[in-house]
Amino acid sequence: MEEAISVNPIKKDDFIRSARDYTSMLRNNIKNENSVLLPISDIKIPPSKQEKIIKSFEGIEEDVMGKETREKLNEVLDNFKMKFLM
Repeated sequence: MEEAISVNPIKKDDFIRSARDYTSMLRNNIKNENSVLLPISDIKIPPSKQEKIIKSFEGIEEDVMGKETREKLNEVLDNFKMKFLM
């Protein structure tokens, strides 16, 4: 990565603009998921199947990153919620 940056240096203003554009795109994507996709999935996927999906994702998270890392990330997320949403 250092070689790529030294060969093609990134201008600070270009990086900031790109980061803001990317952040905006992510926010719009999340907003769309929350307002369109998730409500549709709540209608189409029965609660018992949703519970199985949730448990499967939790199992994958623990297998891939481990229980301690998962707990630490959940703690960080809880801190963000307290700081920025409450």
